[in-house]
Amino acid sequence: TNEVSSLLSSIEVTLEEQRMRRLDRLKPPSRLRRNWWVAAFGLPAASYLMYKLTKRHGWFYLMKILAAKVSDIFRDHVSEPLHSIYQELFSHTGRLDVADRKGL
Repeated sequence: TNEVSSLLSSIEVTLEEQRMRRLDRLKPPSRLRRNWWVAAFGLPAASYLMYKLTKRHGWFYLMKILAAKVSDIFRDHVSEPLHSIYQELFSHTGRLDVADRKGL
């Protein structure tokens, strides 16, 4: 019985090792390998675009334009709606009248 139990335990260990090797071999490919075309086409295109954008005016001009665009988007889509919600819920004036009375 000792021989049988030792043989069974060695078989279990061997099967576990084989299972781990098989699972390691069958792993899905990494994200970079799955999307190799993005790196192959996107990186050179982005590099060329950045070169063209910074060739004439430099990085400072590009960052200034980017900051202006981001602040416009923030103001239009975050700051003004939150201000309107606050004004409607927590101020005594309530909702501003949006409808044109003369147009009705």
